[in-house]
Amino acid sequence: MTEPAVQVDDLRIRSAAGTILDGTALAVDRGERVGLVGESGSGKSTLSLALLGSVAPGLELAAGNVTVLGVPVVADGRLASPGTLRGLRRRVARLDQDPAGALTPTCRIGYLMTELSQESSGDAQRLRDEALEVFGLPTTRDFLNRFPAELSGGQRRRVALARALARRPELLVLDEPTAGLDPSAVDAALGLVERLMTELDATLLVITHDPAVAARLTSRVVEMRYGRLTNGVPAREVVTADRPGASRDGRTRGDAEPVLCVRSLTAGAPGLADPPVTGLDLDVLEGEAVALTGPSGSGKSTVARTLVGLWPRRDGEVTVAGMALPAKLDDWPRSARGTIGWVPQDPATSVNPAWSLGRSLARARTRAVRLGGAGTGVKEAAELVGLPPGWETRRPRQLSGGQLQRFAIARVLVSGARLLVLDEVTSSLDATTRDAICEVLAEVRKRIPMLVITHDPAVIARCDREIRLND
Repeated sequence: MTEPAVQVDDLRIRSAAGTILDGTALAVDRGERVGLVGESGSGKSTLSLALLGSVAPGLELAAGNVTVLGVPVVADGRLASPGTLRGLRRRVARLDQDPAGALTPTCRIGYLMTELSQESSGDAQRLRDEALEVFGLPTTRDFLNRFPAELSGGQRRRVALARALARRPELLVLDEPTAGLDPSAVDAALGLVERLMTELDATLLVITHDPAVAARLTSRVVEMRYGRLTNGVPAREVVTADRPGASRDGRTRGDAEPVLCVRSLTAGAPGLADPPVTGLDLDVLEGEAVALTGPSGSGKSTVARTLVGLWPRRDGEVTVAGMALPAKLDDWPRSARGTIGWVPQDPATSVNPAWSLGRSLARARTRAVRLGGAGTGVKEAAELVGLPPGWETRRPRQLSGGQLQRFAIARVLVSGARLLVLDEVTSSLDATTRDAICEVLAEVRKRIPMLVITHDPAVIARCDREIRLND
């Protein structure tokens, strides 16, 4: 009888706040495609990391056995040696749900695409170019010489996925592979995964909150709930009810004053010869939520980074709450620095990993008071976004992707911002959590207008207007 590609028995991982994995058991046959679904914080990512012998700081491996591709990763609650794990990781590719975390920021795209390849130089470059082309990414020298920070969030995710697939692994673990991709890129991404899995006869484990992704990529789905896995069901039987979009409030906005006024904006990453955004005009009125949409690479995240001052704008004018903002953040007046709150697509890149969540929120609140802002109280903000019990003492690495996104929203709420810029804030959330966050934002927008960068139809439906780039 062939040994399973993945065998997990009675795996227990806990934190100071409670149990994350509670006697988890899972078997995946070689060549099988299995979907792992569940709400944010249910332990999906913790399990996928444990398959490679990785346990996040602050978590404790208490018991259990894990065998992957015949390699004993965990035996009686003890991790294998570093040498054993290094050998296994050359045969397994895992794509995290945070693309920025998978791409070394100081390495260029061309190097990142081939650094893990075991093929000859020529074959590695061929595989690199094939993967990039299927994802609609350039193979030009200009693109290959860029750094991750010079790409949009959707482009970084596509590069990270192409990088993992180009290695031709025996086991591929995908953690939210389509989060952050616009609909036109999702089909290409899933198509590449399907084709690669057929060519390699490899094993696939897909962690997702999207039942459509699970149904397309996998033959069996198991659900994580409270640290335990349910018995698998055929992927075609995974059905979710349609979720109607929220109705618009129908208020007359003709007399409302714009909180954000953008005129003739030209913007692009520093050093990029051809900026993706040129001549953009945009207003966001008091009490309004405006969706900024468009295909991946059209400049949505570029607009966000430029508005909050991370990238200097090339040309144009930006006014927030009646204040004209200089092109460079260093030239902004002190009174303007707290006016725009930003929740990025990859929240892990915007938090101090050494600080507890309580310290981070308290610091944001103190700064808001010092600058004369109002903002939401720390406790109220935490309750509003649904942070888990004991959140005050946790570090960012102890949160799931969805929980970290909620924390990022809470931090902006306490900052006293006059405008919220939200960049794909639901891309890493399961359907239940996404709807909860949308309801939170619906309440927040009554007090603070927002510019919502998204491709999620459920989010767009909750906005007052949609502005599409590259139309």
